[in-house]
Amino acid sequence: MGSLDQACLTGFICRICCDLNKIVIHAFSDEADKIKLVHLMYDFLGVDVYLNDNLPKTVCLACAMKLRTHYEWVQMIRKVKKNIDRRRNSDSEEPNQKSEHS
Repeated sequence: MGSLDQACLTGFICRICCDLNKIVIHAFSDEADKIKLVHLMYDFLGVDVYLNDNLPKTVCLACAMKLRTHYEWVQMIRKVKKNIDRRRNSDSEEPNQKSEHS
């Protein structure tokens, strides 16, 4: 097996967990674009990824899956909050409407 320096050059170090991996997603690949990997890394982890930085541009599948799961979880929470807010607003409007018609 090669050295850690060589692994970094060939892109097998995960940008998120820093583990060596044989199967990774390159941050600027078509596959990464489909799942908005760079966007998710910035929004949920505060990690900026640039083509010209000296840091790994790859993410292991385990981290990519965790990041995607976290994104879906946050989306679900936002949807539920929106529904709760909508119900709360409609419930608060109903008593006002009843009192106007009385």
